[in-house]
Amino acid sequence: MTSEPKNELRKTQNRRLRKALPILALGLICVMAAVLVYAQPWSRSTADIEWNLTLIGSNGDNATLTFKEIKALEPVTGQGGFFTTTGVIHGPYDVKGVSIADLCELVGGMGPSDGVMVSARDGYSAFFEHDEVEGNIPTSEYDPATGNLKEVPHENLGLIVMYEQDGRPLSDDDGKPLRLAVAGDERLLTEGFRWVRWVDRIEVIHNG
Repeated sequence: MTSEPKNELRKTQNRRLRKALPILALGLICVMAAVLVYAQPWSRSTADIEWNLTLIGSNGDNATLTFKEIKALEPVTGQGGFFTTTGVIHGPYDVKGVSIADLCELVGGMGPSDGVMVSARDGYSAFFEHDEVEGNIPTSEYDPATGNLKEVPHENLGLIVMYEQDGRPLSDDDGKPLRLAVAGDERLLTEGFRWVRWVDRIEVIHNG
């Protein structure tokens, strides 16, 4: 092969390379952007969440809070987990959210004879007496020696509407974006029916 055909071949290869470089660069930028986004899934999942929480007081007062407004309220942190009727244990977790009692105060509060109905978007609901809202709920811990749960006393327990679990927003399976939790200063367990997922309504009901 003479030098002239070689030069033409080299020129053709260079032209192809110059055309391919912008496409390769664009592809690299797209890959890097995707890595940056998916490296922090928690930041994606909290952006512009469209979710409303309806509050209804026993006196007829009502309010609707967006997810952003809920997160702007005074936060409550604690620890807690739950167990199912089949004995499966979830947690304990570090949880963060807003106190049920504080939310009720936005619609007139609740008296000693009042209760609270917490409802979810899927139709599930659970009712809590005033004492339960104040933290009078049986708590247990897992006994590794026997493999069973044993009831134990507790302090500073309360119901909260949580939006973070172990430092991250809730997953869809965990009730994103709001779930009821029983939390305190100790890593104790409560019955799973109290951990209502996908909470979208809280109503104070007068029993007296």
